[in-house]
Amino acid sequence: MLTPALALTAPALTLTAPALTFVFLCVVVGLGAAFVWLFWEIEQMSKPQRDGDRFN
Repeated sequence: MLTPALALTAPALTLTAPALTFVFLCVVVGLGAAFVWLFWEIEQMSKPQRDGDRFN
């Protein structure tokens, strides 16, 4: 009989090696994309804002 704490993690223990590899790759790609987006946004905020109505 499973304890309540182990019952929550029991489905994760039944993943095969290829499934765990896929989950790991998804996490790594997701974190990588988040960091690229973060650095992109920091770079965009550091640029001065251009005035589009310069000729009016």
